[in-house]
Amino acid sequence: LRNWSAAINEQGFCPWVEDSASARAVANHLDIPFYVLDFEEIYKRNVIDPFFADYTRGITPNPDVLCNKFIKFGAFLEAAGRFGCELLATGHYAQTKNGQLLRGVDPSKDQSYFLWTLSADILKRTLFPIGHLPKTEVRKMAAKYGLPTARRKDSQGICFIGPISARQFLEDNLKVQPGNIVTPEGKVIGHYWPAPVCGHIRDGRGAVCGGQRCSSQHADCGAGKRPSLV
Repeated sequence: LRNWSAAINEQGFCPWVEDSASARAVANHLDIPFYVLDFEEIYKRNVIDPFFADYTRGITPNPDVLCNKFIKFGAFLEAAGRFGCELLATGHYAQTKNGQLLRGVDPSKDQSYFLWTLSADILKRTLFPIGHLPKTEVRKMAAKYGLPTARRKDSQGICFIGPISARQFLEDNLKVQPGNIVTPEGKVIGHYWPAPVCGHIRDGRGAVCGGQRCSSQHADCGAGKRPSLV
């Protein structure tokens, strides 16, 4: 699935090229057809645009949920039907039983949470062939059958975007600006940067900003202050 083909860093790295090559290599190894479906427009409209809009409004989105709903089990499932496919098999760590969604057996890899929007009808047309296995066993099976991706690193980052943090992706695509941290009483106690991806924790030791500790001059966080999360 080609959902995002733009480079994600200044060096021009595009994860889709590598992902596509890996998928093609597996298809060649298994001697099965390999197709590329272009969903970039649908992906931007239904996943990325809401992702940006939610952060701009100050709420935290979950792009993986939208990606599953609109892309993998939306546009892709429809396309699979046009190819004559009756069922869709994916690598999600989840399980189904009697049209119900269940957790994958590997608690460290369970992805059922990201599939909560799927209807019973869609689940009946879906297979999760590795949901009953721990990730370590899946790796062993991939190596046993000689899959080219057996030792490939786990995918991380935003769904289909690639190995880039949400914060960096937002900073690269949104106009960011500082803002005030204000108490319910209207008192400005500090500032955050950059909006809308940075929050502060007042804990008597300093302010945590995007995972990095800032000096106490940025927030009213002197010793003895009641911990509060903004």
